[in-house]
Amino acid sequence: VLQIECRDYLERATAQGKDMVDVSDLRRMYGLLSRVLDGVEPMLAVLRQYVIAFVKEKLLALEKKVDQPPDYCEVLLESYSTFSNIVEKAFQS
Repeated sequence: VLQIECRDYLERATAQGKDMVDVSDLRRMYGLLSRVLDGVEPMLAVLRQYVIAFVKEKLLALEKKVDQPPDYCEVLLESYSTFSNIVEKAFQS
């Protein structure tokens, strides 16, 4: 159940602009689960799967623009910026 909630929080956080990311729910969930032995492992697994799916979806949308590598780089840089911001704020880096 917590994994579903974590995924929902990630979806909401990434739907917002990268400067307006609200991770308060993720931060609270991490704070609670970090007190339990291996409590954050399922949460980190959800984050890992979500990041991979998110970036893959963005890159597949560019499939028709194979001749424009800067677009791919832009997607990767934006994704890195978004998720590093989420990890820093919600998961205490």
